Order: sequence, then C-alpha cells, then structure tokens
Amino acid sequence: VEWDVLPKLCHLFSAESYSLLNRAARAWTEHWVVEVAVGNEEARIPPELLDVLDEDLFAWMILFDLFDGASLELKSLYVEQVRDLAAVFKNVVDTTFPLDGWALDEF
Repeated sequence: VEWDVLPKLCHLFSAESYSLLNRAARAWTEHWVVEVAVGNEEARIPPELLDVLDEDLFAWMILFDLFDGASLELKSLYVEQVRDLAAVFKNVVDTTFPLDGWALDEF
C-alpha cells in the first residue's frame, strides 16, 4: 500500500475494510516518520480522516493506528491536531455515550 492512499480510502470505513485502512495508516505513518526526521514538520492527520471522525468509530481506530510506529516528533504533531479536535471529540462522546445521568452534583 502506498503512503498516500489513506486519504483516498477514508470514505470506506467498515469492519471489512479496516485491514486495508490499517495498512494504509501504517504506510502513512512510515512516510511521515522519515519526513519529520529530515525536518519536514508539515505532517498532518489526513483531513479526510478528520472529516469522518464524528460519523464512524472505525475512523477513531484508524486515527489511533496512526500513532503506532510513529516517532515522538510525529506523535507530538498528531497530538497538537487532536487537541484542536477537542470540540469534535466532546460532541462524539456526548452523542454516542450520553453521560448526563452519571453527573455528580457534589463530591
């Protein structure tokens, strides 16, 4: 699998396509590990993947797969992007796992 195929496959999330997407994520990470090592700090999580995070839990699995085998520098770049997605993540958690009934009024 070529490193640049991941953005093209992000619309294919399903249990059957996970293996292919996982291989694409590994190729993406391998490519950017080298790029970041030589000073290219333009590494980003594919925007196509970020676009589907609120639609599919498999997208989150692929997002976490990007961290597997990533260098510390690349992980740091990815974490910056994920932090920027805090509002998206909160929305996904609130809609997927309603936790209102578990709130504590006082300690």
